[in-house]
Amino acid sequence: MKTSWGHGETFLRKKVRKRYNISERAAKIIFLLIISTILVVFILGDVGLVNLWSAKKKIKTLEKRITVIKKENEELSRKIRALKNDPFEIEKIAREKFGYLKPGEKVYRLIRIPDEKKKGKS
Repeated sequence: MKTSWGHGETFLRKKVRKRYNISERAAKIIFLLIISTILVVFILGDVGLVNLWSAKKKIKTLEKRITVIKKENEELSRKIRALKNDPFEIEKIAREKFGYLKPGEKVYRLIRIPDEKKKGKS
């Protein structure tokens, strides 16, 4: 390395950049490849438009499901309050589900004959 003291040379050295000569066509191809890669990643990537649209669709279906479940929850809460506080509701459930009777009551069951059996017998 030459020193620049006393020899009249400049103190700062210029870096010589190498220039690459590529054709205009190759530059266009490289540019199009870069742009197309960016677009593919933007559309099909992990956080791309396709996943964004599917996530929005899932959100809408889940919100609908949440509203249905909230309505069911409110109905069940109403039934629970009725069973805790209303003796007639408790009696209704006991009679319908478990077949309980009060002393001295009689139950009559009506049996319907399906239409197909009626036609076959005539």
